[in-house]
Amino acid sequence: MSNLRENRRLRKLQSSIQATQKEIDSCDIEGASKAKRNFEEKYQPEKDRENEMQQRVTILAFRCVLSYNIL
Repeated sequence: MSNLRENRRLRKLQSSIQATQKEIDSCDIEGASKAKRNFEEKYQPEKDRENEMQQRVTILAFRCVLSYNIL
């Protein structure tokens, strides 16, 4: 009886492993890798550009405030 239960358990495990492997195989690993490289290449330069623009806006706003003697 225990052998039957063990066989049944093993078959369920094998079926689960096969289903997981099919799911892994269906993933587009190359596409994901390419997207990651693309992100890594473009993110930092764009983030630097954004920071520079924010600094310019801050400086211009401060100059505007000073020119109107609002402080």
